[in-house]
Amino acid sequence: CRNCYGSDLATAKKINLGVAVGVMAAQAIGEPGTQMILRTFHTGGAGITLGYKARSIVSPSTGLVVYNHIIGTLTVRA
Repeated sequence: CRNCYGSDLATAKKINLGVAVGVMAAQAIGEPGTQMILRTFHTGGAGITLGYKARSIVSPSTGLVVYNHIIGTLTVRA
């Protein structure tokens, strides 16, 4: 029933009567099921960040840190 199924993933509203929810559910579990059988798991993305170091900025003081990407400046407001 529409109360048991939950919301429509496209609209985030309660599913409409007559929608083929069985087909959507089958498609949703199809790819993970295939990955499980073949023991290959896709994590998403193209892996373009492999080999790049993660960048982080740690402020020695508390407050608001504003980083301007355009001119590369860092402003710390305590």
